[in-house]
Amino acid sequence: DLDATLRECFRVLKKGGQLLHTFNLPESFTEFYTELEQVLIKLKLESSVPLMRTQILEKRKPLHVVRNLLLEHGFEISEVHEDKFHYHFSDGTVMLNHHSIRVAFIEGWKKIVPERHQKEVFRETEKAMNKKAKRMDGFNLTVPFALVDCRRS
Repeated sequence: DLDATLRECFRVLKKGGQLLHTFNLPESFTEFYTELEQVLIKLKLESSVPLMRTQILEKRKPLHVVRNLLLEHGFEISEVHEDKFHYHFSDGTVMLNHHSIRVAFIEGWKKIVPERHQKEVFRETEKAMNKKAKRMDGFNLTVPFALVDCRRS
């Protein structure tokens, strides 16, 4: 609950205190989501695409939304920095079996797809990622992020 968290940060931070807020942006893992979306469309599961997009925005707020929330909670923004980092996997199979992916993402991704189609969707997405990995010497996931430096007014 970002709203409640920022309210509490403002409450406990002394006047003039600094808050550095770092968060991943909605464009995170675009490489995976592109493959997943193509598979959903190919399998005639287009109704899952809006669910996927909604889930992304629930987990990763756009920079302008976070900026506005910080301002609404009384913070003064000093600086904003954007950057990105990459995860590199030998292929999609390795990516889907990576501990961090399994712990933090798989269950959420399953909620996008009707249960009876999950195995097929993820099998086909894995195949698509593996095919791309052969062409590209691996499968990358890009994680753009922002750091907002702000102070309590």
